[in-house]
Parts: sequence; structure tokens; C-alpha cells
Amino acid sequence: MMDNNTVLRTIPLVLVLVLFLLAGCKKDQPEGDSIVPTVSDANQEIQNMFPPQESTTPETMENHMVHITEQTTCPVKDDPIDKAIFTEYQGKKVYFCCQECMDDFEADPEKYLVMLPQFAIQGSKTEQ
Repeated sequence: MMDNNTVLRTIPLVLVLVLFLLAGCKKDQPEGDSIVPTVSDANQEIQNMFPPQESTTPETMENHMVHITEQTTCPVKDDPIDKAIFTEYQGKKVYFCCQECMDDFEADPEKYLVMLPQFAIQGSKTEQ
């Protein structure tokens, strides 16, 4: 059993330990660095994502439309396509990552059309 002297010496040590734990430790952070991005950081990021465009002409729009309508991912699993695995739907090639995905598409093509860029643009020169 502990005597009174030991108990009296232990209480301040326990209190100091509790205060230290409650206060926590401050992490060193260099001055001026902020974890939260500023508005100007966000604006710069947006400008980097969308650089100024050249004038929009029918020719440049057609070039952008060709790029937009190029399929790069499987409409079923959203994985990269294998150009050797494809089917034709409404006169357009639809590519897949595997045979299983092609079978799923052929069972219910309408379900996956929203994932296909070649069916997203209506009214392009090729359809008029």
C-alpha cells in the first residue's frame, strides 16, 4: 500500500502529464504557408486549366468536335479501351476493354449511350 507522501508526490506528476496531453503539441509550420488555398490560387489554377482560346471558327470547332467524339474509355467499366474489341451500333464503332463488356453493351446498348462521346454530339456536319 502507498503511504501519504508517495500519493502527494504522484498527484502533481499526474496533473502535469494530463495538462501536457490536453495542451497537445504544436506542429511547426513555416510562416506564410497556408493550408487553405487563397482565391488568387484558385483563379490561377482555373486560368492554367483553361488558357485563352484562339478565335472560334467553324474549322476550329470541327477540330474540337473530332477530339471530343473520340472514345478512349469503355462505356461499361470506364477502363481504357482495346481497339481490337468493338461492335458497330447505329453505324458507329463502339470500343470496349474486354469481350464481357461488349456482351453487356449488346444486351442493353441504350443503357450505355450516355457514356459514349460519339453519340453525345447531335447536329454535327457528319449528321446533317
